[in-house]
Amino acid sequence: MLARALLFVAPALWSVNYLVARWAPGVIAPHMLALGRWTVAALVLLAFCHREIAEKRHLVRAEAGQFLVLGALGMWVCGAFVYIGGRSTTAVNIGLLYAASPVLIALASALWLRERFGIAQALGWRSRWPACCT
Repeated sequence: MLARALLFVAPALWSVNYLVARWAPGVIAPHMLALGRWTVAALVLLAFCHREIAEKRHLVRAEAGQFLVLGALGMWVCGAFVYIGGRSTTAVNIGLLYAASPVLIALASALWLRERFGIAQALGWRSRWPACCT
């Protein structure tokens, strides 16, 4: 029952994100809005994962620099640009850009990183799972 409800909650929250991006210009800076959004997400995750994080703090500490760089880039690329775009486009266009992002990521990986792009990737399947997920 909860899983079915969450199927509607997740898209609703993403939609609110597009509307906030459109309504926020002039009220709060795009980068601060993105930082606030990711801070709320981190606090929610922390509420559910704090025990596991505490147990594996040595692993977290070992990779802290990489987490910081990747987190900052994710917040900047996936958050701030949406809010910057909200200054000049509609919420529908923001949603379309977000929907196209997986295709753009796959294209960039194939062109920039020279990763193989086969039928499995085109269909959204993984050809093999990383060791952590098996």
